[in-house]
Parts: sequence; C-alpha cells; structure tokens
Amino acid sequence: MTKPKARARRSALAAILAGVAVAAAARSETEPFPAWAFPGSTLAKPAGGWDTAKSLSAPGSPRAFTEARVHDLYAAPDWFPDRHPPAPRIVLTGRAGQVMACGYCHLPDGSGRPENAAVSGLPADDIRREVAALRSGQRTSASPGWTPTDLMAQVAGAGVPAAGDPRP
Repeated sequence: MTKPKARARRSALAAILAGVAVAAAARSETEPFPAWAFPGSTLAKPAGGWDTAKSLSAPGSPRAFTEARVHDLYAAPDWFPDRHPPAPRIVLTGRAGQVMACGYCHLPDGSGRPENAAVSGLPADDIRREVAALRSGQRTSASPGWTPTDLMAQVAGAGVPAAGDPRP
C-alpha cells in the first residue's frame, strides 16, 4: 500500500473512532443507564427481597418490569423485543429450577452485558466448544468467584444443549 493510501486509511479510522467516542459520550450524557441494569459480580438479594411492585424502565425501552422480574434468572427481561429476531425459549426463560435463561446474562439479542460475552453471530460449534470447556474445567475465570463465570459454569455443568442443538 502506498504511503498516501495508508495515511488516508489511518485518518479515516481516526475519524471513525473519534465519532464513536463523541457518540458514546453524548449518549452517556443524555441516556444514562441505571446501575440496577448491571448486576456486576453479585446477585445478592436484599434482606427484604426484590421489590415486586416497583416498576423499572430502561432508557428508550417501551417496556417496564418490576425489580423482582429484572432479577429473575429464569426470565430474561427483553427491553427491546422489536430490535432482534425472536429468541429461542431457553434464551428467554431457561428451564425453571434447572437452567437459567441464557438471555439473562447474554441478553435476548445475544449482545451480552459488559461483564458477559456477546454470543450473537457466533457459530453454534464455537458455543458448544466453550460450554464443553467450562463443563470440563478447562475454561475458568481470571477472577475466581466471579459470579457471571460461576453461573455459566453451573449452566455448563447441567449439560444444557447449545442453541441449535437437536437435543430437547
């Protein structure tokens, strides 16, 4: 590649990155995401339990859920259902008492939360391989006791079929 072309590509990339940074900053000023939307490393229930009446909403979402519903590991809150194709049942509701809803951590559209992997668009074989690595203990967290990884290891240990797997 010639120097002028390389320089032009770097300039274009720098402009794109600057635009992304400006857009992110503007979004954070106009649409702050509430702290409750990011459970981080703990899912500890408060002494009185989660509020079953208080309604919570996410910026730009037409939907609202109670605090208890937002923390239900077996019912992924789908804030933007019209922005993605229909999700498989296991993604939205898991298997009550056995397998948590995949969409609780990875979101119904598969984009993931800040503390979880984005799985949307990954080949099913890649997901199966990662679940198998968690099941066998080959894959672990760099932070022992990190709740998201511990929860995923629990799901992997249950032998949950990955999306697209023909098993029930």
